[in-house]
Amino acid sequence: MPLDNIRETELFWNQIMMEHALFIRVLLDPTECELLEMADTFAGDYCRLLGRLSCAEAVY
Repeated sequence: MPLDNIRETELFWNQIMMEHALFIRVLLDPTECELLEMADTFAGDYCRLLGRLSCAEAVY
């Protein structure tokens, strides 16, 4: 698979997973602090991955 396809696929799935984490967070009960924190962590992780991939695109 060409490098551009791999990068585009990675961008797509990281975006989808970040959006899912944020969507799930909205559906959680406000009293479920641990789950809210976990959803925030997942969304942040995917946001950082998207940022790193964007920086990597500038190199190639």
